[in-house]
Amino acid sequence: RYIDDTAHTFRLQLKQYKSSKSFKSSTSVGSHSVTQFIPPSDAVVWVAKAYPAWQAQILEIMAANLSDDGKTLADNATLAQLLRPHLKTMGKMAKRAMPFVQLVRERFVIHGKRVLQLQLEVDECEVIKKNLSYLISTLGLRQPDGLKINYSCDSNDSRIEESVCPLEPLILFCEPSTSASMTFLNPDIGSGLFTLNGVTIFDGDTYTDVVSRVVNHCRSLALNSKGKSFLNFII
Repeated sequence: RYIDDTAHTFRLQLKQYKSSKSFKSSTSVGSHSVTQFIPPSDAVVWVAKAYPAWQAQILEIMAANLSDDGKTLADNATLAQLLRPHLKTMGKMAKRAMPFVQLVRERFVIHGKRVLQLQLEVDECEVIKKNLSYLISTLGLRQPDGLKINYSCDSNDSRIEESVCPLEPLILFCEPSTSASMTFLNPDIGSGLFTLNGVTIFDGDTYTDVVSRVVNHCRSLALNSKGKSFLNFII
């Protein structure tokens, strides 16, 4: 479930990245300007090794005000009142305090009071590493090492360290590297795959990288082993 939710979130963030200005580049063809859409080949995932201080404080307050039988959380109005003296020390994270309370409340309904423990339930880094190939493929990144995983506490950017939370990894796509747009033509009759236009080839790509990217473009088609050998490409 975790990796499915993470992959879905990453795909949405990739879609958002694609719509940004950094994803587009303009080239001149004769007297015309052509806008090219160059997908990223690399990305970095930041995961939390522990709860940030502001979240840990909220969890401690919620745990301290749990009902005697451990089955009911204090209502939001009560928690908001209890959190008020601590909002100043939370700084800009204060505006995320109540949304985090609501998130914990939703998890509490499903998993009970164990969600209030400061010890993380999932080793996110290990889970992502085990599913690295899948994530690289679904995001169309460079195989086999187009996706790096780092702990947020190791970042020199305080914004990453403060904003990345357990079960909410952050992915940052890197600026596209030097590339060329290619057309793939399949001369094999009756295969159902004809022509692919605008497949990006990056500097340093291997055969495996290219095949993976083509398969990603043709996700709805099942390419068999024969399909990998008859693709002739034309710049």
